[in-house]
Amino acid sequence: MDLCASLENPDFGKPTFMWADPKAPYMTGEGRNGVVTVEGAAYVATAIAAASRMPNPVRGTCRQIVLSKNFDDLYVIHDALPPELREKCVLRSRQMSLRKAVALWREREDAILLTCGAHEGLNEPGRVDHLILYRLPFDPPPEGEKKGSFATSVFDMLRTLRQAIGRGVRQASDNPVIWMLDVRVPPPEAVQARERAFFDKASARPSFLSAFPRRWKKAMDRGRILPCPDRLRRRPNAPPPTEEEI
Repeated sequence: MDLCASLENPDFGKPTFMWADPKAPYMTGEGRNGVVTVEGAAYVATAIAAASRMPNPVRGTCRQIVLSKNFDDLYVIHDALPPELREKCVLRSRQMSLRKAVALWREREDAILLTCGAHEGLNEPGRVDHLILYRLPFDPPPEGEKKGSFATSVFDMLRTLRQAIGRGVRQASDNPVIWMLDVRVPPPEAVQARERAFFDKASARPSFLSAFPRRWKKAMDRGRILPCPDRLRRRPNAPPPTEEEI
């Protein structure tokens, strides 16, 4: 029995979902310690640009949060944005407190917060219009980690991912768009069946969908794909990351 699922309020939150194009780039080619690739950052920038044209239908605001586990990623993503979107960004540095970054983000109805350290604990009910999760939140492996500990890493990652998803829904009426841009997380089968043109050779890990609350299954099934620009698509037959690289 899934105790967490049994305790979920079926009416808590009304998110919509955007899923990664299966031909989108992998976010890093250098494992959990690696910085996001230029192509991966450009795909994230594509999502941020698309989100900026999608104001919340109830509030009319368009605040975005991009969650990261790597401060260096944030600068690469920031540089990939066009100037007009960079101007809206609050880029949290290592020296800036999360509290200060969030306070600056609140000041604009179209602000974009690029931050680390907010996968849990961030509580902004009624303010998150777009939550962008571009990379699975694996912690960097400890020095000398053995291959056998990968299962533990996945368990910890899924727990963090579930907490991250929760940053978008802090009250029953919250209705963010949740963008899942890591191609290792497949859209639900209903989306794949509807978007057949995208899914000729989808390669992903369906078990990663377990991080998403079951109460949102219908909303997840109605989700759409963020098309990847041709210039960013992975080369044909590019191998997926190994367990050591994931």
